[in-house]
Amino acid sequence: MPNLPLELILRVVEVLSEVTPDTGAQHPPVALQRAHPITKTLLNLATVSRSVNPTATRLLYAKCLYIDTRSRLESLLNALDAADPAVVQHGQKSSEGVGWVNIDKRRLLSLYLSPFKENIDDGPTMSKLVSLFRHIGPLLKRLVIDMPLRSLYPEDDSQGVRKLLHDAFLSLESLEELTSARDELYVYANSLRHGQSERDLVWTRWPLKRLALYNVNADEGFWRAVASLPELETVVLARPDGLDTLDGPIEFPSTLRSPRRIVLADASLPPRLTSPTWINSVFDRGGVVCQTHIAAKPAVSSNESDGNGDDGDEDDVIGRSQEWLRDQAISGGLWTIGGPMIRQDLVGA
Repeated sequence: MPNLPLELILRVVEVLSEVTPDTGAQHPPVALQRAHPITKTLLNLATVSRSVNPTATRLLYAKCLYIDTRSRLESLLNALDAADPAVVQHGQKSSEGVGWVNIDKRRLLSLYLSPFKENIDDGPTMSKLVSLFRHIGPLLKRLVIDMPLRSLYPEDDSQGVRKLLHDAFLSLESLEELTSARDELYVYANSLRHGQSERDLVWTRWPLKRLALYNVNADEGFWRAVASLPELETVVLARPDGLDTLDGPIEFPSTLRSPRRIVLADASLPPRLTSPTWINSVFDRGGVVCQTHIAAKPAVSSNESDGNGDDGDEDDVIGRSQEWLRDQAISGGLWTIGGPMIRQDLVGA
């Protein structure tokens, strides 16, 4: 039986990497975990032959940047540092080809990042994060972070890691999709001042199309910042605060074509905040506004209770909500989450 042409084999590898579970998502996963069958297959294919290795390795870096430990962050940085400079900078193989590492930085567009444990007061890990963003930050398009950014406040930052953090995120000049699973992207180097302008929000510097935040203060300043992003299509807010402070309406510019979809993900929104009357009074051109409920955790049975009436319910809600936001964002399904539609106003659609 004749051997298959190499071009056909490589095409099979390409197609195989595009097979993802049918979650109904319109967007591909941000990153596949190491245990995912596609990741395992690509890792195996990378060792099959010199001919298949470049394609398999390229796909691994393009689809499987799931960095959930400091050691994996170190491994990725080592690979980027060891790569031929011509490959890293221009995506081209050097003329010698000796010791070539097949990394094309232009394809490293999608990343899940969670290198810290319980605290970001970790200078060595923060330095590695800065180095990573220096390598791929200017080209990165999609990012999900699960980092304890509120574990260290500016007034307690003796190592200056928050300044490094803030400046690193400023470098993400091409970012189109962001999810901050634990907070509102708390990357400020200094303590927030009363009445601080929406211009101080880092994410207003990026060409965002999709934005998801946890427990953000969604006051009028926040929505003015949202209105300043002309390309923004979808906003997902998990357990937001500050909505009840809005008197409305939020005056979106007449030229705004987005956000076309606002999702409020919170299992306990007060009735006033879910009424069409309130929504219409606040979001004058907000497109579709809907509410979704984060799946409830099974109730603790009486024999599992600690007997003091405090079973950590609030901690459960916080953890469950953060995990829900993170997992939905990684899968790519967050941006088409359904739920009861509170208001639909397709002005200009």
